[in-house]
Amino acid sequence: MYEPWEVLDEDRRPFTMFAPFWNRCLCMPDPATPQLPPKRINSGDLSRCPWDELVFEDESERGSNALLARAWSPGW
Repeated sequence: MYEPWEVLDEDRRPFTMFAPFWNRCLCMPDPATPQLPPKRINSGDLSRCPWDELVFEDESERGSNALLARAWSPGW
């Protein structure tokens, strides 16, 4: 799989039609093999990271996230 910015036309612009895009992909070298996920993630010492200093949601995202939470649930 190629990143969108890796497949460009002769003028170094993104393709706007699929057939030329696909033909370019067929001429490109094979993409790098994705790395495997880690077998284990070490959480580390969380006692030095106070929860009240963590920012999970920016104020500007609050309304959008509330709408998303009403319409979406994990697994859908």
